[in-house]
Amino acid sequence: GVWAMVLTSFFMSLMFPTIFALGLKGLGPNTKIGGSLIVMAIVMFCVVTVSYYVLVSNGMAVLDEFNDAGIMGAFGFVGAYTFIVLAAPFFLKKRGELKAAHILLCVVAMILMLIPIVGSVYPFQPPPVQYFPIAFLGYLWFGVLRVMGMRYQKPVRVNEVSQEVQKLHGATA
Repeated sequence: GVWAMVLTSFFMSLMFPTIFALGLKGLGPNTKIGGSLIVMAIVMFCVVTVSYYVLVSNGMAVLDEFNDAGIMGAFGFVGAYTFIVLAAPFFLKKRGELKAAHILLCVVAMILMLIPIVGSVYPFQPPPVQYFPIAFLGYLWFGVLRVMGMRYQKPVRVNEVSQEVQKLHGATA
C-alpha cells in the first residue's frame, strides 16, 4: 500500500514539468504569481505524500488517513459554499438583481449547509477527527484576518484588486 503510493507519486512527478509549462501558458503579466501557485501546489503534494508515509509507518491505517484527508477537504467545500450562500444576496443586491426567490434559495441552502456543519461536530468524534473543525476554523480566521490586515498594510493593492473586479464585473454585466 505505502510503496504503491510512493511509486505513484514518483511517476506523477514526471508530469509536473508539463503541468507547469501548460499552466503558465497565456498568463502574460500574471506568470510570476501563476508559477508561484503551481510550485506551492507541488510542494504541498510532496508534504502530503511524505506525511502519509510517516503516519502509516507509525501505525495509522491507510484508509484512516484518506478518511481524515477527505474530512478536511469536505470542510473546505463546506466553508466555500457557506461563504457563497452568505455573499450571494449582497452581490445580487449590488447588481440590482436581488429578488425574494434568491433570498429564499439562500436561506434553504444555508439550512441544508447546516447538516454537514452540525454533523462534523455532533456526535462527538474520536481524536484526531474531533480537532478538525477547530483546526479548520483557526485556518479560516487566519485567512480572514490576513485579508482584513491587507486593507491597512497594502491599501494600494486592495484598490487594484477592487478595480480589476469592477472591470471584470462590468464586462460580464
